[in-house]
Amino acid sequence: MKTFFVSVRVRKQDRNGNTYHDVRIVDTEGELIAEVIKRYGYDRHYETTTEELLNPIAEEMGFEEKRYENGYREYPTKLAVDAGEIKLIYDVRKD
Repeated sequence: MKTFFVSVRVRKQDRNGNTYHDVRIVDTEGELIAEVIKRYGYDRHYETTTEELLNPIAEEMGFEEKRYENGYREYPTKLAVDAGEIKLIYDVRKD
């Protein structure tokens, strides 16, 4: 199992009230895996951002994206989390 620490900052950035988030992912050794600054998205969209950033690692572990006829898709990272192969520990700060 691979464990990742995900630091999230959720903030309202502009006068229109749009919500943005920053995501920083490090492994258990403290090595920076991925980082994104000022991604648009509401509520818990940072979870989708995290999955997108970790997809290459999940794919290396043998997980492939699943697509369904109704347009829904499951990211490799979500499948790896559901299988217990990836553990995500979130630290969410809301400004």
